[in-house]
Amino acid sequence: MFILEERRAMLMVGHPRIQLPSDEVKNNIPASKIAWQYQFGEMKRNLKPSKAKYMFSLPPGEASASDLDTTLQYYYCEFINDILRNIRAGEIDYCFYIYHIEDILKYEPRLKSRWLETEQCFRVWI
Repeated sequence: MFILEERRAMLMVGHPRIQLPSDEVKNNIPASKIAWQYQFGEMKRNLKPSKAKYMFSLPPGEASASDLDTTLQYYYCEFINDILRNIRAGEIDYCFYIYHIEDILKYEPRLKSRWLETEQCFRVWI
């Protein structure tokens, strides 16, 4: 099992949707919790759920720019699917970026989350 720092390091790849919560959300004051929960509620209302139960990497035979792209996509899908399996089993898991939350929400609309300032990550559960 990976510790948070190792998991974060595995996912530090360039991605156009990488965003940490705004400074307002990261402040450890009640308004920040409300701000994040509002943003999270908006994501839940606006994201279209997937019919699939899990995220899939590139379909077999589909071309990618390189083997590295395929590998990174595979590891990212495994990361999201591991979180989905854990939270569906009643456990708590962690992710690091808002786009992770968006991707998890596509497959699990019952998702709940909390921003953890000290750990600089999100706690997710059902």
